[in-house]
Amino acid sequence: MSQKVKQIQLSWTAASDNTAVSGYSVWKDGAVVAMPTGTNWIDTTFTAGATYTYFVIAYDEAGNGSAPSNTVAVTLSGGGKRR
Repeated sequence: MSQKVKQIQLSWTAASDNTAVSGYSVWKDGAVVAMPTGTNWIDTTFTAGATYTYFVIAYDEAGNGSAPSNTVAVTLSGGGKRR
């Protein structure tokens, strides 16, 4: 029996910067979807059967952003829509 996905959890290694990292921007399919201050985030908005791509950018207190992290693609199995 397969289980339905209820969330997609992302986590990453903390970034370091000479001005101090103040947070992160999580990008999903080319758009910012969250601005956490910690090193994890949970996505609960998705559709079964879809593929999503995510990456993270760290930013410091001065507003400078890092290079994007590696991109990860998540492909969900088919089924009913989850929102």
